[in-house]
Amino acid sequence: MKIERNDRPVGPFSEIPVNVPGPTRAGLGELLARWAENHPNNIAANRGNQYQRDVLQEIIMRLTYRILALFTLLVPGIAMACLNLTSTDLDGNRKSAHRKHSTDKFIEQLTHRQPKSVLFQKIRELRQKSTAKPDDLAVQNDLAVYLAHDGELNEALAILKKIEEAEPGLYNTATNLGTVYELNGNVEKAIHWIREGVSRNPKSHEGSEWLHVRILEVKQHLAKDPEWLKTHSVLGVDFGNGPKPQLPENFDSTGQKLTLETLTQHLDYQLSERVPLVDPPDAIVGDLLFDYANCKALSGDIELAISLLTLAESYGAPQSQILTTRRSSLQSVIVQSYLPMIALGVIALLGLVAVILLAYRTRRRRKLNSNPPEPQMDD
Repeated sequence: MKIERNDRPVGPFSEIPVNVPGPTRAGLGELLARWAENHPNNIAANRGNQYQRDVLQEIIMRLTYRILALFTLLVPGIAMACLNLTSTDLDGNRKSAHRKHSTDKFIEQLTHRQPKSVLFQKIRELRQKSTAKPDDLAVQNDLAVYLAHDGELNEALAILKKIEEAEPGLYNTATNLGTVYELNGNVEKAIHWIREGVSRNPKSHEGSEWLHVRILEVKQHLAKDPEWLKTHSVLGVDFGNGPKPQLPENFDSTGQKLTLETLTQHLDYQLSERVPLVDPPDAIVGDLLFDYANCKALSGDIELAISLLTLAESYGAPQSQILTTRRSSLQSVIVQSYLPMIALGVIALLGLVAVILLAYRTRRRRKLNSNPPEPQMDD
């Protein structure tokens, strides 16, 4: 169904047909000439600057419409930018991004922490529930989790120990005990309880808890050698030392049967749990973020990889020199991927200027021809 509009503009071009379908629409020059022939008096009455501005505005409006239509055909990514996020791979090819949010939003969610006011309100509610139902272990567990997020580690530990005594063998209790012990600086007990949690539920946290164990093992190495991460990495996976990350031949060093996709998923899960709890600088988190960025770059999302490298730098990633070189290299790939689009835009702009000048000169000639100068009378 077509809706007819009654709010057509009133002015020098109000009678030019603007709703004619594209294939039958008259050219700009033809429209101007037709209107000038039918309205000679209007031309004579509008010789001032306002008339010239109106003419140029109409020309610019129509040409802008055509250029936008051309860009829509030649650069589909621009037309769909509001619907589908795009990313760039290491070869400079642009494609649909495998994420729902922009890079800024992604980093914001990764680093998001509950405001103190929210934690305070939630802890108060859970304390009330805990008092009303002291035997509800789920409420007790949630209270311990929120207390840990609020930094009340000793109280959280006391609650979790009581839950383990009341009902041994629960997976959540073991992993929460391991996490709180880690936050409290007791790595030995932390690694015991995280391993216990994995034994109770090997598929927990999407099968990524092996990485939590690895992190605790690295903390043990760092306790003996503070420089350990300068010659090793948490994952033990070699992404190369060049300007761009290289796809490892295998991931056997992780002790897991992994692919690039599954390793990326495990890093995503563990970092989303760890980053909100750990303040920078932290070399382990920085190292993990560095390799997370390598995985994202190899997966074809160097925009997100660049943002992750910057976050890794803020956490004090040990590979600072490689990080800086790699980030610059990835930024160059993005710039080069836009060069054809920029060239197309420049060509379109030059074409627009040329057409405007040509149309303006044509209108001037027709105006002079329709209004020849009056002959001067001899005295």
